[in-house]
Amino acid sequence: MNWFRRRPSAEPTSPPAPPSVPPPRTHRAGGPIERLPPDPPPPLPAVTPPPLLQPSPPAPVPASDEVFVCLPDASRALRCLSLLGGSEDRIYQRGSTWWLHTEADLDLVRTAAYGAGGRIYARHDDLLFLHRPFGGPVSGSDGIAVSVLEPSDITELVRHAPLAPVRKAPLHDAAVLTPGVTTEEMVHRALELDLDVWQRPVRLSPLGAHDEGETVMLEVTVRAGGARTIPAGLFAVADRLPLTTAFRRAGEQGGLLVQHGAGLPIADYQLSALLPAGGWALADEAFGAWRVEPLGGHQPAASLIRVATGFERQHQEPLGDHGTTTNAPLRVIPRRSPGQRVDAVLLDDTDLVLVPLMLEGHPLAEAALIIRGRDRHLLVAAGGLLVDVGIGTPLTCLGPGPLFLPIGSALSPELPPAARRRLFLPDDRHIVVILDGAALHFPIAGRRPVWELWAPERPRIDLQLPPATAEALTELTREQDIPRPEAPLVPLPQPFPSRPATSPDDWREQAWQAERNGDLAQAAALHRAHHQPLQAARLLERLALERDAERPGGPPDPRLPEGPP
Repeated sequence: MNWFRRRPSAEPTSPPAPPSVPPPRTHRAGGPIERLPPDPPPPLPAVTPPPLLQPSPPAPVPASDEVFVCLPDASRALRCLSLLGGSEDRIYQRGSTWWLHTEADLDLVRTAAYGAGGRIYARHDDLLFLHRPFGGPVSGSDGIAVSVLEPSDITELVRHAPLAPVRKAPLHDAAVLTPGVTTEEMVHRALELDLDVWQRPVRLSPLGAHDEGETVMLEVTVRAGGARTIPAGLFAVADRLPLTTAFRRAGEQGGLLVQHGAGLPIADYQLSALLPAGGWALADEAFGAWRVEPLGGHQPAASLIRVATGFERQHQEPLGDHGTTTNAPLRVIPRRSPGQRVDAVLLDDTDLVLVPLMLEGHPLAEAALIIRGRDRHLLVAAGGLLVDVGIGTPLTCLGPGPLFLPIGSALSPELPPAARRRLFLPDDRHIVVILDGAALHFPIAGRRPVWELWAPERPRIDLQLPPATAEALTELTREQDIPRPEAPLVPLPQPFPSRPATSPDDWREQAWQAERNGDLAQAAALHRAHHQPLQAARLLERLALERDAERPGGPPDPRLPEGPP
């Protein structure tokens, strides 16, 4: 291995000689050497310059008030109107096609037109040219004269659009158009289903301007009370009767009637806003499309009910003694009642001995009260005990007021709140416990805290005074001959001032007083304010149960008016 390198020479070196060119080829053909000429270079391929791209004229962008949409039929035209939001567009007709002249936004028009299977035309002068959104030439031969479009309206568009079957949604309010000869059967069936029924005569006129054949029918309005819906059997009766069709109402005044179970490609509320004021009835080809003109007001349909032939009315006039009725005795019977809360406990003398063993150290000992009786005792608390203490008979508040009943029991016969208040006389001074064959009244004024059953007597207070103070008080007492008290007559001064605090017994007494007075909402608010959510929830539950019991029927449906339409 060579570990040494040659030092470069300081003398300049000559540039390297160019490579030798090989001699030209020679050809020997039995004679002297002949030099051949070099081969010519291959010809270059011809390069054709690219043609200049001529941009096509851009598609004219129509103004928003010069856009026409062409639809192949009336159903697609209604669908386009629905997608456009039910705007008031001008409607034209050309043969079987329908044209909408809209002023809506161009992007919205594109979406609605292509979604309904239509085409967009732009107006230039008096011609309509097909609008190509992706560019392309617009030739004059494609233009359509505006004058060939015949003006039309929404009524003609609806008349030419057939109704399609849709899902039969539940209805609270419906109308039935029927001839007079079939009205009685329709009304009888609605009254048997406990529905409110009204009727009025109406005149039906065909929608076509040149159509003839007005007719008079009866419009029967059927309404389900409360949260109920009209049974499907009533619509089955309407389908079975001749020349009778059931409709659903639409619009603010209910003037648009659309056949139940059918519909157009536009929402009922959009169509109601587009149609002129008045009544309209739209149904399938069997019934047709009509204008509805009321010929009178709504009358209760119960007037159609008549008594059978030979029905005799007898007048029962009082003669002397009216007679007396024998009332069944009130009993407390067992009844399964899951989920009832323990509001109080009825104790006897044996149970009273066990109360300290069950409640000593229990949080309920602070809030529970005991009302002593002759041989029965009552353990209660503001807002309810809500805990099964394991002894005695658990009670639940039946109401109204402080009226209690054993859990798992019920009154037979059942009595409404007004009857219970009149029979048992619960008030803010007594608590009433209903037993089988007796009603126990406990005076509320005799209540005592339950912890007094096991609390000892108050110990004697030994006042610790300094010796000098004690000798001065003894000397002063000896001079004035004042007996020495065993306990101080005035409270001792506190070393630090303290703010007055509300005793827990004070708010509990206020809550229980409100509960006895029937103001359960105020009692619940006091418990909730003092972090007693279970008692507050129980009071609100009792308030809801009492209101439901006093209400004669179910809650009214706020969506439906009380009277006839």
